[in-house]
Amino acid sequence: MGSIEGANGAEGGEQYAEEVGWIKTKIRLICPLGNDESDKWLDEAWTEDHKSAVINFFTEIKAPRLFAYLDAGKSDGLAVSSAPSSNCKKLLYFIRDPAKFLTPENLSESVQYGVLQSNLVESIYGIMSNVYLPSMLKEESWPDTVKKQFTGQLHKFMASLTEVTYERKGKTLLYIPQETTDKKKDKDLIQRLESILIHWTRQVKRW
Repeated sequence: MGSIEGANGAEGGEQYAEEVGWIKTKIRLICPLGNDESDKWLDEAWTEDHKSAVINFFTEIKAPRLFAYLDAGKSDGLAVSSAPSSNCKKLLYFIRDPAKFLTPENLSESVQYGVLQSNLVESIYGIMSNVYLPSMLKEESWPDTVKKQFTGQLHKFMASLTEVTYERKGKTLLYIPQETTDKKKDKDLIQRLESILIHWTRQVKRW
């Protein structure tokens, strides 16, 4: 898959027109005006920044998730990004398998999506912790380089998500990665754990 620098231009926009169209069809699910007004609403709300975020989702290994939501901090305007705002009212999430090359033909089976409407951060935390995280960490079919990069980013995301989720409850919870290895010295695992340790240190200092 090409780099995002090459995909964000006019040529890249045309190359990923079907993928962007597929995402836009799903974004209509969070239209605040109802199904009858969803086409008009999306046409007026859609921007080049939204399209760039979608193309990035399809082209970057380190961007396996995408969120489209109504941003309460911006008069319920549409936002599309790799991380949701804490002020979103209605959220649509997309998660893809980073080891698969996405095409218009396999989008439905390779990209999972869903809509969350209340307690968004806590809902995402529950879904990630109980559904996606266990299955992703057990995945054995991915190339080693892909899995190493993805696992590192996944742990960083979960550490931040865990912190925000429990901070809202007035509690401090440290995210503990569920990692196992048969190697006596797994340098990649050590680096991932060191990264989480740095996050713990910042978290404890703020607490």
